[in-house]
Amino acid sequence: MEDGDSSSDQQGYPSPSYMDYFIAGCRRIRPGNEIDWGKDPQVERNEAKSFVKKAYDDGVPLFTKNALREIQKQLTSDLQAGQKVSIKGIDGVTVEFDVKTGELVLSGINSEYVASLAAILACRYGIDMGYCTMGIRHPVFLRHDVTKEFINIKPTKDYDSVKKSFMDIQRRWECSDTCLQLRTALKDIKLPQDLIVNKIVAFACGSISGDRNGPSGAYRAAKLRETSLYQHAMLCTLQDTLKTRKGCHEVQCLAQDPIYTSVDSKVLGEAGITIVEDPEGFLQVDDTTVVVSLYPNAPVKQVVADISRPAVIIWDVFTHDGDGLTDPVSSRVEAFMQGFCQAYKFPSDDDNMMDLALFTRIDILSMASWSSAPGFFWGVTQGKVLEFSDNYMPNSFQVTVVTEKPT
Repeated sequence: MEDGDSSSDQQGYPSPSYMDYFIAGCRRIRPGNEIDWGKDPQVERNEAKSFVKKAYDDGVPLFTKNALREIQKQLTSDLQAGQKVSIKGIDGVTVEFDVKTGELVLSGINSEYVASLAAILACRYGIDMGYCTMGIRHPVFLRHDVTKEFINIKPTKDYDSVKKSFMDIQRRWECSDTCLQLRTALKDIKLPQDLIVNKIVAFACGSISGDRNGPSGAYRAAKLRETSLYQHAMLCTLQDTLKTRKGCHEVQCLAQDPIYTSVDSKVLGEAGITIVEDPEGFLQVDDTTVVVSLYPNAPVKQVVADISRPAVIIWDVFTHDGDGLTDPVSSRVEAFMQGFCQAYKFPSDDDNMMDLALFTRIDILSMASWSSAPGFFWGVTQGKVLEFSDNYMPNSFQVTVVTEKPT
């Protein structure tokens, strides 16, 4: 594949981020596959909402690693049109999704729409999806009906220009106060000697090569590229700084985002960042991982809260109620974050790293990080300052919620 090609490396289909729309088909497989045709659809929807809410309130996880592995296993097999992908709903009922790869969806004058590879995406299609937290959809692309060449695929920048831009941004980032402060914050985090943080998993850092047609589109694309370049430069800093810690000489950096292109993969790979497909990033998160999530168009916080307890988290700290956000802070995420303290707040940067903070899991904080004399270590969780008194024996410290840090 040529460096300037915007398509992915998967069976000749473009990257899933450059589609016109999606298609999907699914059905609930009930015992005997009976369907209550007389039930009001609105009643069914209300029943589904009530069931899911109760399950959530009772602590039933919306996402599990076992479920993600099972879906991954099905999607990485040799799926053909007409086959099914099965996902179990939160109520235990299986939902079957149709495999439509290669299916002709719609034809026009000298053109046709064709479905490409299945992807894990949040979607809702009536009551059949009412109990599912994950779904399968196919990106649909426009191609010429004779030559079969794809039409109107959004362009990408070529390898040489992207490589140069990334190196330029890295130099600027490394000289910035934010970068220097982040390095200091990472070095100051005191972790148990037997805990080796050797993996970074990043979500939604965006494409560093994406482009758009037309003057206005090109301008917008350039701004998005610059933001993504800075965010990936930050990943390199995280990786380099963690390598200086005792026992962390090899630090793997994985990045997951459906918008990545082959150019992204090559440039970032040379910088030590490995691109992985959904859901591999989530499956790689464990209690020795640094998780980075930057304004994703998916509920990453909820998934992470359900499946793991990372050592360190870097993500946004939006304070409003979450309306309109695709990655809101739910009640379960709030409870999850009570186990973390804020170790560093990024300086205000509305262009590249808006409202970001670094959190460390409280239970792994070494007592060596606190003064040997009576004193306090300060952290912030969910907008409240936590006062950790070190007047107690190791592994038995008191947490007091106070309204503000004293002067």
